[in-house]
Amino acid sequence: MVGILLVAHGDFAQGMLSAVRLIAGEPEKTIALGLYHGDSPEDFEKKISAAIRKLDDGGGMIAFVDFLGGTPASSLLRVMQDKPFPCFSGVNMPMLAEAVLARVDANLSSGQIAEICSAAGREGQVRLDTLLKGQPENTGTGTT
Repeated sequence: MVGILLVAHGDFAQGMLSAVRLIAGEPEKTIALGLYHGDSPEDFEKKISAAIRKLDDGGGMIAFVDFLGGTPASSLLRVMQDKPFPCFSGVNMPMLAEAVLARVDANLSSGQIAEICSAAGREGQVRLDTLLKGQPENTGTGTT
């Protein structure tokens, strides 16, 4: 089974995982790590490395981070240099839920799951105010 790693500032990763549990139940092989005030980047990288060792038992893995440019993303990028795997910045609920649910199909690779997550992330971003006005949906273009 493909492992899932969530990395973010504060309790954001744990909160996203808690929300996914409401939809998909308790996900196996999933770890949420938060960076907190006072954590050193070096110690955080060690936590990420340990989580990757625990999650990737040969079935591959996929990671999600809150946003590009912060310490969680930078730490994850440094750790991934030795062994890259699919990783998304700007995680949202639709992509994370799809990752958890797509793993049920044991024949999907981490790359295939990443494609599903990418589409779900784009399609899940909709301006609700345009729906109220009867305007066409504007999804995933960055202009909404």
